Amino acid sequence: MDFIFDWSRARPQPMILDWQASPSAIGFYEALGFTADRVGDFPKCPGFTLDHRVGHRVR
Repeated sequence: MDFIFDWSRARPQPMILDWQASPSAIGFYEALGFTADRVGDFPKCPGFTLDHRVGHRVR
């Protein structure tokens, strides 16, 4: 994950990374400090976001 965070910070334009997690990966992302977004079509596969436009993880 550090590679992904570093890669996305190094892009010429600020980025927002959004992804959906499988049920077995939710705990992994939450352990990194992300908060699951369960609003939407697939609450069992919540979304997570890393937003470099504001310089921090969306929690």
